[in-house]
Amino acid sequence: MASISLAIAARGTCDARRMWDRLRSWPAMDTHLAYDDETVLAGKPDWIVAHHCESGSIFRYWGEAIANCQGDYVAVLSPYLVPCEAWLDAMAAAAVSGERAYFGPVEENYAKEDRAIVGYLVEYGHFHRPFRAEHREIPGSNLLVKSSQLPPRETLRKQGFTKTALLNDWNKHGYRPTLVEAAVAFHDRFFDASGYRKRRYSHGRAYGVSRRKGLGWVGVLVSLAKTILLPGLRTWRILMRVRHVAHLDQTARRHIWAILASEAAWSVGEFVGLATGNPGDVERLD
Repeated sequence: MASISLAIAARGTCDARRMWDRLRSWPAMDTHLAYDDETVLAGKPDWIVAHHCESGSIFRYWGEAIANCQGDYVAVLSPYLVPCEAWLDAMAAAAVSGERAYFGPVEENYAKEDRAIVGYLVEYGHFHRPFRAEHREIPGSNLLVKSSQLPPRETLRKQGFTKTALLNDWNKHGYRPTLVEAAVAFHDRFFDASGYRKRRYSHGRAYGVSRRKGLGWVGVLVSLAKTILLPGLRTWRILMRVRHVAHLDQTARRHIWAILASEAAWSVGEFVGLATGNPGDVERLD
């Protein structure tokens, strides 16, 4: 059976105790945590190897954690996405087939009145099952990758790791990771409305700069015009994807203005990134 290592990255203040409780329920395994704030260490099992990073983006931290893994497969995880109890067995059973990568669903685990669910709906609502075959993205940091498919260790340490870049490269060649239905991870992140909108703005701005490359001035103008419409379109897509799940449908409608505001923040950031070519402080992305 293929061996599995876990790579976890945490930037800034982070309460990872639910993640550590989950890992403590599994057998001890090769696990590496890259971090910069000691709050994430509270409750950490002794067998997890921690690598302190002085500064950098979350992508550099993931690169550091992945570069230290020794398994045949590396699971790219976030302390904000806690695997279910069956996750490890499900991924290990799937890896027997030898595919280059696998991914699991991301689901919510909040009470209906908890506003933290807004973060889930915005970032993962459009991934809600059933997955569409044509959906080229995959949800969250719930990914298992064959080690041989990853960049060299020194490249990971210097340039970091981004799921999006890896998947985009695979998409160009017609490859998509294999879904493992039972390998569910639960969204578990503190939600502060103002801070969340700022984070969405920062990510949108960096994304806008990445989109700007190779567009030409006509393409940039067209993309700028589209950003005005996208908040409404993305909010509508979220509503459509969760409408068959009664409690998510009700919650999405209850928080529709918070969802729309966060999508507007992303679009403003994307507009600035497209217009200026300046990604802002990418080191602060998490």
